[in-house]
Parts: sequence; C-alpha cells; structure tokens
Amino acid sequence: MTSKYSTIVLIGILMFFFALKSANAENAANQFRYVFPNNLVINFADEIEKSGNKFRISAIIEGQLGTLTDLELYFASSKDLKVISNTTELKQLKAGERRKVKILAVKTGEATDQMGTWLKLGIRYTPDYQAIIAAVSDEGKFPDQFERQRLIDIARRNQSQNEQYHMSARFFPEK
Repeated sequence: MTSKYSTIVLIGILMFFFALKSANAENAANQFRYVFPNNLVINFADEIEKSGNKFRISAIIEGQLGTLTDLELYFASSKDLKVISNTTELKQLKAGERRKVKILAVKTGEATDQMGTWLKLGIRYTPDYQAIIAAVSDEGKFPDQFERQRLIDIARRNQSQNEQYHMSARFFPEK
C-alpha cells in the first residue's frame, strides 16, 4: 500500500509542478514590451556599379523622428573587400529628409569570411530626445501606462547622459 500511495503522491506533485510551469509560460507569453519608434532608416540600392575589381553601391538614409544631429557614418566590410569611402559626418538629418551615401570598395584578393562578402554602413548620432518623448507619450500608440512611462524614463535618462544612438546595416552583394 505504501508504494501505491507514494506513487500517487509523486504523480500529484508532478502534475502540480507541470500545471505551475504551464501557468508561468502562459503568463510569460502574455507579457510584452514596447520598443522605441525608429529614428532612422538605412536602405541599400539594388544596383551595383562594377568596374574591374572595384564596385560602388548607394545607400539611402532617411530621418524618421525629429531632427537627428551629429551623425557619423562609418564603413566596415568582410576581409575580401576594402572600403575606400571615408567616414562622413552630417550636422543634422530631419524627419522625412533623405541622403544618398555612395560607398566605393575594392576586392582585396583575400578569401571571404563565414558570412561571405558584405559591406556595413554604421551611423552614430544624437537623437531628438524631445521628439522621442513626445512620440512615446502618445496614449493611442502606447496605451499601457507602465510601458509608456518606462520608455519615457529611458529616454530622459539617455538625454541626461547625452547618449548617442547607433544603427547599422549590412549589404551582401550577389556574386
């Protein structure tokens, strides 16, 4: 009899444990976090101009929120490419404003890395903190008051520390 009761108790404990675990998983699935709206978008052109071992590609950067300031555009690449374009600085980029960036690269003759051939455009900038705070304060787009306040607090903290934001995108040219 004792063996039968201990088996029943063990099964009961296991069922309780699984019920508790599934309730926690269900609660976790119902949790959410708001993210900040985009400040900036980077799009690469589909066309590549090739000439021997050199090629040129264009990227379009577009401001999405407020006026971004002190933008620093920099480049990186896989080891089979060398980007010739220099780091570029822009004083500001307003919401809706677009800038075309031309990237010139040459083949180095080295083998590609595990990711293949790629170019990266990175941008460091100071966002328009007032525009961010105004955007996330919109109760229609951010209805949860606690999540809305969390984003406002983060934006204010970043503003007080004069934090720069960063965005980058990679382009993988077809062979």
